[in-house]
Amino acid sequence: MSNMIDVMIVGAEKAGTTSLLNYLGQHPEVAIPGKYVGGVDKHDSGLEFAEFLSDTRAAPERLRAQIAVVFGQVPDNVRVCLAKNVGIMYRPEAMARLRSHNPAAKTIVILRSPIARAYSCFHYQQFRGEEELTDFDEALRRESETDPQDLSMHTRYVFKSSYAEH
Repeated sequence: MSNMIDVMIVGAEKAGTTSLLNYLGQHPEVAIPGKYVGGVDKHDSGLEFAEFLSDTRAAPERLRAQIAVVFGQVPDNVRVCLAKNVGIMYRPEAMARLRSHNPAAKTIVILRSPIARAYSCFHYQQFRGEEELTDFDEALRRESETDPQDLSMHTRYVFKSSYAEH
């Protein structure tokens, strides 16, 4: 493995990206975060790819070193380094950084019906404690009436379901 991200799943949150990562990660020639690190079954292993890839101060060598930490020691037969982060889709600078990291990197975008995605995300954010509202319509009103800078990215349901913008 070359410590380069070969394939990045960048699809929408609550659209099946983790399932796709798990399915593709079952192949013996595919490395996913945590797969070879002492049986750890955690796919971000402390690295927030969107944040890290959008950090233009991070030298390419640092990015490769960080990827080595996340993916751990992998067998020689691994040919593809596969990662996923739904935040990257909404951050053009992160996509550009991924491209500069590995110009040959492939991206997979997986989407879901925008309404179903937004509603599922609303319930997921309630579960995570990021959403204090209990009414989905009220959450949508809040998003339309509030300056986007004043909202957490986690609770911007319409914004994250407007795929064409991204």
